[in-house]
Amino acid sequence: PSDLSLVNKGIYPSDAFLIASGIAVNTSVIRLNISDNMLEDEGATALAAALATNSTLTSVSMRDNKMTDLGLQALANGLAFNTSVLRLDVSGNSISSQSLSFMQECLSRNKTLCRLYLGPIETPKMVRTDLLQQAEEEGESAKSQL
Repeated sequence: PSDLSLVNKGIYPSDAFLIASGIAVNTSVIRLNISDNMLEDEGATALAAALATNSTLTSVSMRDNKMTDLGLQALANGLAFNTSVLRLDVSGNSISSQSLSFMQECLSRNKTLCRLYLGPIETPKMVRTDLLQQAEEEGESAKSQL
């Protein structure tokens, strides 16, 4: 098992497509840290498609990548089919309360994700919501341990 750290490497959306093609068939990297880059929504979408088929990664950090709700929605869609990721960190991106519904839907289908870091959520009243708690209250099986 190994880590792949691509922190602050100047990665743009076009680069993300190349990385995603490797992640899709990866069988050795268990932790991917691609934080502090410029993935934006397009790069997040490319990686989301790879996460849908990857069964090796357990931790993905995509902090501070200029992602918006569109990128997080793509990630939620990809993670809904993932069976290995336990931890996702997308804090430091420009996501709003609209993203909460995407992640709630993801958590209702994904049975392995147990740690989700969204960071501050931009809402009209700066309301913060704990998605895992919300999912548990609705009877979903959110995990409490790694």
